[in-house]
Amino acid sequence: MNLAGLAAVGGLRTLVWDLDPQGAASFALGYDRRSRRAARNVTRKRPALDEAAVGTATPGLDLVPSDISLQNDNALRAAQLYLASIVPSALAARAFEQLVTYIDDDDKAPGQRLGFLSMVDRRKRTHREIAEQLARDDRRILRSAISAAVAIEASPAHGVPFVLTNQSSRAAIAYRDLWNEIQTRDHGQVIADAH
Repeated sequence: MNLAGLAAVGGLRTLVWDLDPQGAASFALGYDRRSRRAARNVTRKRPALDEAAVGTATPGLDLVPSDISLQNDNALRAAQLYLASIVPSALAARAFEQLVTYIDDDDKAPGQRLGFLSMVDRRKRTHREIAEQLARDDRRILRSAISAAVAIEASPAHGVPFVLTNQSSRAAIAYRDLWNEIQTRDHGQVIADAH
């Protein structure tokens, strides 16, 4: 959601498609769950995606809200980039591998697979060790990492991405660094050209 917010304020026409049946991104972007029908219609009636999208409080950032019926949707085929946040733990690193394998099994899912470290607490030895190991051993892991911050956890109450409401915080700066890293990798031109 924060990277989408940075993309939108950077001038890219941005769509968040919330495929999580729990709807965390939809809630955090201020979506009113009473209008759940729109997302369901994308998978059942196959209208144009923009018919299911709703605006958010952030100009240029639209949302296809979550719906429990989306849990088996195959939106992965439409993506240019698959980006997963990874909490530095053995289970999360394993989950990233499983996600990549799942996407790799779909030969119609052409996007690049990348991960980034999130909720990093460098006071914890295991966080430091796993973060260093992933950054060293896996080229799919981006260098920019997002530290754990209470302000990020509280941000969904505002209905806009954290990076737009707390721009001078260390976490917001880390998100901007991550966004810049994404744009400057090999596929960055594809993202910039997509709008």
